[in-house]
Amino acid sequence: MKDFYSKKDIDFYLSEIEKWQNNIFKDSVNAEVSFLCNVLDFLNYFYYVGTQPLVGDDVYDSLFDRLNKIHKEKIGDVPSDAPIFRIGNSITGDRESFQHEIPMISLENSKELEGFYKFLERVEKIISNNFSLAAELKLDGVGFSLEYENGYLKRALSRGDGSFGEDITVNIKTIKNIPLKINAKGKVLVRGEIVIKNSVFIEMNEQRIKSGEKPRSNPRNTVAGALRTKNPLETAKIPLFAFFYDMPIYDELALESHEQCINTLNYLGFYTGQNRAFGSRKDIQDYYEKVSSSRDSIDVDCDGVVVKVNEKKLRDILGSTSHHPRWALALKFPANKSLTQILNIEWQLGRTGILTPVAKLKPINLGGVQISNASLHNYSLFQSLNLAPGDTVEIQRAGDVIPQVIGRVSSSGKPKFKYPKIWNGSITKIDGNGVFLHCENPSSDLINFERFKYFVGKSGLDIEGVSEKTIKLLIEKKWVENFSDFFSLRKHEEEWKSLDNWGDLSVDNVLKGLNDAKNAGCVKLLAALGIPLVGTEVSKLILSNFANSIENLFNVDSAKLEEIKGIGVQTAKNIEKYFSDDLFLAELLKMKNMGIKLSELKISGKLSGLNIVITGTLSKSRNEIKNFIESEGGNLSSGISKKTDYLILGFKPGSKATKALKLGVKTISEKDFYSLFGIKS
Repeated sequence: MKDFYSKKDIDFYLSEIEKWQNNIFKDSVNAEVSFLCNVLDFLNYFYYVGTQPLVGDDVYDSLFDRLNKIHKEKIGDVPSDAPIFRIGNSITGDRESFQHEIPMISLENSKELEGFYKFLERVEKIISNNFSLAAELKLDGVGFSLEYENGYLKRALSRGDGSFGEDITVNIKTIKNIPLKINAKGKVLVRGEIVIKNSVFIEMNEQRIKSGEKPRSNPRNTVAGALRTKNPLETAKIPLFAFFYDMPIYDELALESHEQCINTLNYLGFYTGQNRAFGSRKDIQDYYEKVSSSRDSIDVDCDGVVVKVNEKKLRDILGSTSHHPRWALALKFPANKSLTQILNIEWQLGRTGILTPVAKLKPINLGGVQISNASLHNYSLFQSLNLAPGDTVEIQRAGDVIPQVIGRVSSSGKPKFKYPKIWNGSITKIDGNGVFLHCENPSSDLINFERFKYFVGKSGLDIEGVSEKTIKLLIEKKWVENFSDFFSLRKHEEEWKSLDNWGDLSVDNVLKGLNDAKNAGCVKLLAALGIPLVGTEVSKLILSNFANSIENLFNVDSAKLEEIKGIGVQTAKNIEKYFSDDLFLAELLKMKNMGIKLSELKISGKLSGLNIVITGTLSKSRNEIKNFIESEGGNLSSGISKKTDYLILGFKPGSKATKALKLGVKTISEKDFYSLFGIKS
């Protein structure tokens, strides 16, 4: 992609497109290929970087399709960096990880200008006050890095953990404002952020709704999902856009400042945007305050400003800690707040019978999101706010995600909201601490819907294919009244498949997911049972102290649970209450008889307690090796970490070998591994 285009270039290419339409290349296919590559890069630049489409979609598509046809029919020589190759082959298997040549470490954060002043004080102590500053938007997207070799894109990596990133090259190539080729020799390493412009995201969701599809939740999650997919054709469907902000390696020239870095990025065709500032402390503070006050007008999600020392040689003097560079600061915006009126308060039933108050609001736009509901969390907060219809309240999106009512700003003078003493025909009761409002005898269908939704959801067994629609059907048909009923649904298979809107495939997927869940493990099962305050982490902690067996918790005493560091009094009482209930225990034993594992007994063997990873091709299949290692008490992991005991090296080992060396993990050949532990291969 060219680094810039003049008015003369625009006139030239538009006239050339017109000539192409009149078939001027009929005698020279390779000349046409050269023209098509250049003109498509030209049009991409103005559409994605200049946000100024110069031709209609029909003209663009005809140019693109012609180049694609020449390639497929092999009637001309299409270069490897041509625009049609932005979509590569799908990724199969696990993605390969690579070490970042220069770690992508995090930035120190501050939510107040006071943090900016302290940052400057620390910098001045080391390099006095003879420095300038740079500031730019802190975009809320997905970080990545690109490596070029002699002008050609070699590899794209996700940020990952900062030290290692996943190879996302095939996905990155689908983003049309990322150059596949640049005018530079040697190695070039650039970094940026991938986003979706808010205006484009809104249009995309409107189109999804029109097509009967569920709208996507937010831009950042959509970007992450598009880069995570192994099929670049799916990535290409999402209108991703790349901003660039750094060039840690540029073999042709030693860059002396961030300002020179940005200018060089622009020269090479990388989009950096125009929203940044260079100068003194006051210049940067003015920039921050200006951007903070106008953030709603910025067409990408951003949550602050990144401040940097401009001069590269001074950055080298300042250096970095193990966590962040000393020469940069992420100065975040205050959490989004706004005022609106409260219209009503509704009470929603949770899986444990607790009623949660939800404020219904006069809709407002907060941080680019339309807000009409805000959680009041519990009965206690509801009482303390003492709200009435028409009151003006302050709303905040905590962490720019969860809307909450901070407090009342002015009163309408109307009668206050009262909590429901009867909810859907059931009596309510405030708990002894005055915190929660309980529904004493809720409709079994209502409470079961919440219980079952949690049981099969991501916080529970994470059963694929079981949607809210599925749960409602199962309750309506009375096929599921207890947890164990999920695992005997096959007896309803024939009737289920005969129902409207339920095809064979969808039912088969649910049944398969349920069957697979039998081996989810006792940690997930304990978390799925809906015991208050007992999630995945608490389940791990509890079971690690009870020999990895749920049955060892039967009739457990809360005092014994309280001895475990990290288990509070209320959590212990909740577990004791559930595991002393005969019906609850009978349900667990019924699930056990249906093949659900309540225990995960550790196998003792020659590899007992060892975490093992393999790389490359070994003499046995992966399943054979997995079964063999587990039969000897070991654990086969897919990823390498400091907790890995051995990395077994097969033929043509991958990047795991490099990572093992960095982490100090022992590497060993397959033959030597068997020999070391006296195992017959």
